[in-house]
Amino acid sequence: MNSKNIQPSHIYLPIGIKRWHAYWTQINYVYKTKAKKILEIGPGRRVVTDYLIKAGLDISTCDIDSKIKADFYCNLEDIPLEMSYELVLCCEVLEHMPYEKFHSSLKKIYALTTRYVLISLPQRHHLFYFKIIIMNRTLFEFKWIKPIFKRKHIWDGQHYWEVNAKGYSENKIRDDIERVGFKILEEKIYIENPYNRFYLLKKLEEN
Repeated sequence: MNSKNIQPSHIYLPIGIKRWHAYWTQINYVYKTKAKKILEIGPGRRVVTDYLIKAGLDISTCDIDSKIKADFYCNLEDIPLEMSYELVLCCEVLEHMPYEKFHSSLKKIYALTTRYVLISLPQRHHLFYFKIIIMNRTLFEFKWIKPIFKRKHIWDGQHYWEVNAKGYSENKIRDDIERVGFKILEEKIYIENPYNRFYLLKKLEEN
């Protein structure tokens, strides 16, 4: 989380259908975990936050940028450990920090959650998707995703790295997540928003 990287002009761009799907996905995972006490790191537009508040859930928010409405402001690594949550949401956040901080950031999140974590990361790939629907019935569906490994990620003012850019393979990300002590319950790409890869994690015994 670095305020120099994420500018308000980027956060408050018009919301496209892919972004709306990302919000829906986060909310859907929250209901799947049945968590009641939640921490959202990097609330952005607060679309997910406000929905969950209206749903009656206990959600706290943290961001480094005081221009974004949050419950408290600090770097991820400075979130007080006396706080604990059933679920930590950290979506489209970790790529805004150098990959050298990925492990320590996950360790901090591990310490903050009592059960679950949901993260999402941007990824690079070629996608081919074909579907035949007649009278609301799916007759045929084909999905082909090819990762782009060779292209090196170039700092774009927002992302330090992305999944499947050179040096950041899917296996590397999985290994680093599991090395912290998480079990990956689900790793999924949605056709409606294939740029984001979602990881639903469960905390295992303390390391």
